[in-house]
Formats: sequence, C-alpha cells, structure tokens
Amino acid sequence: MPMENATNKKLIMLVDDSEEDTFLFRHAANKVRDDIVISTHLDATALLEKLKTERASDATHTPDLIFIDINMPSMDGMAFLQALKSDENLNNVPALMFSTSAYRKDIDFCYHHGASGYLVKPSSNRDLVNKLNHVFDYWIDTVEATQTH
Repeated sequence: MPMENATNKKLIMLVDDSEEDTFLFRHAANKVRDDIVISTHLDATALLEKLKTERASDATHTPDLIFIDINMPSMDGMAFLQALKSDENLNNVPALMFSTSAYRKDIDFCYHHGASGYLVKPSSNRDLVNKLNHVFDYWIDTVEATQTH
C-alpha cells in the first residue's frame, strides 16, 4: 500500500523544471505540514505519462493536488494543464499554476483551461512558507475532495 494512503497523508505533486525551485518548494512545504507527501518532478511529459499509467492501474497514486510551473521545456505548464484536464481519469485533480508569470493573459488562459488556482511564486522563502500554509489549509483542511481517487 502506498505510504500516503497507509498514513492518511495527502499526495502533493509539483512539476517544475528548476531543481532549485523544487528543492525550495519541498523544504517550505515540509515546514508547513507533516501530513503530506511531496513528490517533485522536473519533466512534465514524463509526469503526465506516469500519472496516466498509474491511474490506469491503481487510483491510489492519483495526487490530491498538483502545482504546475508554466515555463518548462518539452511540455510547458499550459500544455500539461490542458492534457491533465482532458483526461477523464485525471481531470478532477486540483491543478494550481505556480509560476513567476503574473501576466493577465497567462492567468486567464489557465483558468479558462481548468486551473483550480493561479499562484505567483513568492520571492522569499518566508513568503513561500506563508503562501503554502494558506493553500494547504484551504485545499487539505477546507475543501471536500472528490471520492474518485
């Protein structure tokens, strides 16, 4: 049985091609909560394939929340969001865009294509911890999750 289900931990995924950003995210998230498992991924194409394969064989691997960077090589975050939301087995996973871009056209595009939220990456670790604290309080403690995963 996967660790997140055995211990009732929530599976939080981040897809971001920056190793530094994934390290900072993991560090900040683990400061905020101990009831989560953080899974970071540097390649959006590989993560999408992994999600589709695991979902097809075992729904317990479906993340409770995915953070998606926009600017990535190979498959950018907007294409990843569209692919995620077009998959009937994955479209109910809350997808939060997590980008340095504050361009209105990017924000509007993401919401139009099914993003559950759009967060601009904070410039300090303290601000990241605070932002993740609010996000996790909402998505883990407040919102009722779907039962399909």
